[in-house]
Amino acid sequence: MSRERKTQAAALTLIAVVVVGTFLARGPLGGSPATADGPGMPLTVPSLRRVVVRTPERRTIKRVVRVPADVAGWQEATLASRVTGYVKSIGVDVGSHVECNAELAVLDVPDLEGVLASAQSRVIEASALTTEAKAALESALAMARQASAETEAGRAALARSRAEKEKAEAELGYRTTVRDRLEAVLAASPNLVSMESVAEARGKAATAKAEVAVEAARIEEAKALAALAEAREAAAKARIDAAGGALQAAKGAESAARAAAVEAEKTLGFATFRAPFSGIVTDRFVDVGALVRGSSGSQEGARIVRLVDTSKVRVRFRVAEPDSSAAKKESAFRLVVDAVPGKEFKGTVARVSEALDLSSRTMVVEGDLDNPEGVLRAGMFGRVFLDLEPHENALVVPAEAVTTVKRKSSVLVVEDGKVAKRGIKIGADDGISVEVVEGLGGEEKVVTTGKDLVSEGDRVEAVAEPAK
Repeated sequence: MSRERKTQAAALTLIAVVVVGTFLARGPLGGSPATADGPGMPLTVPSLRRVVVRTPERRTIKRVVRVPADVAGWQEATLASRVTGYVKSIGVDVGSHVECNAELAVLDVPDLEGVLASAQSRVIEASALTTEAKAALESALAMARQASAETEAGRAALARSRAEKEKAEAELGYRTTVRDRLEAVLAASPNLVSMESVAEARGKAATAKAEVAVEAARIEEAKALAALAEAREAAAKARIDAAGGALQAAKGAESAARAAAVEAEKTLGFATFRAPFSGIVTDRFVDVGALVRGSSGSQEGARIVRLVDTSKVRVRFRVAEPDSSAAKKESAFRLVVDAVPGKEFKGTVARVSEALDLSSRTMVVEGDLDNPEGVLRAGMFGRVFLDLEPHENALVVPAEAVTTVKRKSSVLVVEDGKVAKRGIKIGADDGISVEVVEGLGGEEKVVTTGKDLVSEGDRVEAVAEPAK
């Protein structure tokens, strides 16, 4: 045997001696150490192992399910471009805190600026045409009013001329009658009337006849003037119709030009990116000078930044089909995340999808948590403890007293100083206590501490668990 092998063998022998001596000195695990009354005296019998026991109690317990959960921002948005251009400026970076409506980035889009300038120019031209059309309409209306007045005046003059003619005709009839009578008397009795009277009657009759001819001429003149006035009025009305049509066309052109200008201005507004809500920039995808492609059809535009609001967070998790009917709004839950050790976040269920995913047979549930200090961050992974229906007057034991192997649960109890194993059927479990549906009567001494150090049939010393 080599020197090295001899050294290893000696070391192993020494370790074995130390281990055996320690065991004989301390006695069995969990008991008192073995002692001797004196030199050469035999060792005394070690004391019994001690275990802590507790009697099951009856109280209300809520069934609690433990499921993985994701933390998401209250609002999340990725801002993408609708127009094509070059990044002119970007004033935020990853981690920047921004307020709602704050300017994030601006694109340089010369094509759109040209379109907007052209549209604004067309608006000015169309507005000028509208103004001209309005003036033409006002002129036509004025002419129509004047023509209408002339028509009325012509009609009035015609009426007066006709009245004067009737008067002259009456006068002519009278003078003719007087003349005829005087001439008849002169012919029958020349001595009864003078020639001067007959001549005067004849003259007055001739004058009356001339007056009738004058009035007839005046009537024809009044008719001509009235017809001319009516023609002018008709022409004025035609101009009104034409001017009205031109005005409507001008207004339509102006409205179209203004709509085009508004659309161009609106499209150009897409070149400026503003925060839709207050939050934190979690991603920045472009730099100054970069070419940014706008959206086209089904193709999305280039991403600019991603913004997340974590002043409040959504806790999203899934519950299995057997628990879906018990998961309701306002149900309490507790969230634990590994990134924030030693702290629980309490909230209530805010939304239930009310439908199960066919692939996993699970239902999405969401709760909201205020996060003023920003401890919780979007994307964190955690575990949710969701309170379901309460079980009243349930027989419960501490969760640490239960052992489950291959879906079979059991507890250890102490009877007459010996350990016995009892199979049980469990119900609700809130993570601290477990409901025992079958297997215990309620008077047993259930081992809560030390159950891993004893086996069924061992004699032990049972110590009641101190009151808390």
